[in-house]
Amino acid sequence: MKRAVWTKPPWGAIWLLTGIIVVWHCWFSSYNHDEIEHLHASWLISSGELPFRDFLEQHHPTLWFLAAPVVVRFESVQHLIFAARVFDTVCLVGVLWLVQRLLRRLYPEVPWQFPILLLLSSFLFVRSTLEFRPDALMNVALYAGFLHWIAFLQGGRFLRAILSGVFFGCAVAVLQKAIVVLGLVGLSGLFLVGARLWTRQQVKRLLLGGTSLLAASAIAPAALFLAMRSLGIFNEFWFWNYPFNRFFYLQAHLPQHFSAARAIGLSILLSPVLWMVAAIGARLCVRDLIFGDRFSTRNECRLTVLWVAAGYLGLLCLNRFPLDQYFIVLLPFLALLAADAFRSLRERPQLLLVERATLCMPVVLVALLVVYPSNGEQRSVQAFVLGRTTADQSIFVPPAFNPIFRRDAAYFWYNVDLIRGAYEDSCRQTQSCPDNKIALDAQRWEDSPPVFVLLELPVCLPYRWSSRESFYHPTEIPGLWERAKTAGIAPPGEGLAPTQ
Repeated sequence: MKRAVWTKPPWGAIWLLTGIIVVWHCWFSSYNHDEIEHLHASWLISSGELPFRDFLEQHHPTLWFLAAPVVVRFESVQHLIFAARVFDTVCLVGVLWLVQRLLRRLYPEVPWQFPILLLLSSFLFVRSTLEFRPDALMNVALYAGFLHWIAFLQGGRFLRAILSGVFFGCAVAVLQKAIVVLGLVGLSGLFLVGARLWTRQQVKRLLLGGTSLLAASAIAPAALFLAMRSLGIFNEFWFWNYPFNRFFYLQAHLPQHFSAARAIGLSILLSPVLWMVAAIGARLCVRDLIFGDRFSTRNECRLTVLWVAAGYLGLLCLNRFPLDQYFIVLLPFLALLAADAFRSLRERPQLLLVERATLCMPVVLVALLVVYPSNGEQRSVQAFVLGRTTADQSIFVPPAFNPIFRRDAAYFWYNVDLIRGAYEDSCRQTQSCPDNKIALDAQRWEDSPPVFVLLELPVCLPYRWSSRESFYHPTEIPGLWERAKTAGIAPPGEGLAPTQ
């Protein structure tokens, strides 16, 4: 059998050109709903409001509190979003570096540049990481934790297991969906313990390491929970992040739900080589685990990678909103599995085919980054609203057109019809809502009616807009309505819902 001979592309030029296009994309590309949502939440916190109590949110607030002192220093929406995206670009580089470290540990014979290039060429991975949301920072912490756990399995010190738990705990504190990966890693450890007991191998060290990981992973979430309690918002924090999200993503029947098959199909369409080579690597990994030395250290690590990747993909299929950002956790695992396929290539024609296919994929990424819609329309709406309102006035402009630096006239300020409807259904079914946010929403609208209202999508319409529409008239910007100067205040009690 011929020995694999790897080509040496101009890696420096590839990384540099891709980096320049990515930074340019950060500046000109259109704004995503989520990044406006999270930056606005940070600004509201810097203005003295608290999430869950004063405005709707469904995520852990760690990133908002960290970003609030920085957000308040900006006056330009475009400059703020660019700075936030540059931060996420650093997170992108961080994840790529961590995956590279994992590749060098697990597959030292494979040039790490090829699997990394496959991952970097995924438009879904790059774009979803660049959009400012907690997922990017969570992903850095997740892969730092996974790197330390693999290092521990390879014979590293107990400190590695403790550090793994610390990083996994930080990931959970940033975003609750990290619990899925932490749980899958814990289950993989239990499986390894069972396998070692079956073959009569020592399990004491592995048990102590797993216990250390789980104990250390509780530190950061416990600190977050204590912080929420000290702020007096723990009940609201718990409801919106756990009971409501469980109902919203897994139980509710909403017309906006879509299947994971569509999201997975789009990812495959945009990154066919990554998925194809990863599938080959997964098959080879399963074959070696069944017929090879399945309990070698290397195979235990490969099993952990395969288990977490397959488990995450399976659970993703249960999610009724499998959004693009959920894939930034999965795709680096596919790059690790792809390295298994690269490792198996020994014949020169096969290797050359996969190499050339890999080197072609950045063309797709660059093309999609360049032709992506610009943020011009959003910036025009934001500038219009900011130029005609003051800091003490309120507005109703949902993301991704929200100008960030203005207060909201309603509690339900994004995806209103969708979230409010799910909230009412959840409250009726569980009878455990912390308070009546429908009444709060109506009261805030009456106390401080918005100067501008943006009617972008049906799911974003203000609560009971039909009874308030007469106070507003269209502006020169399509979909943007302004409150008439002579408009009065709505009748007392208008729109209030009975206390639940």
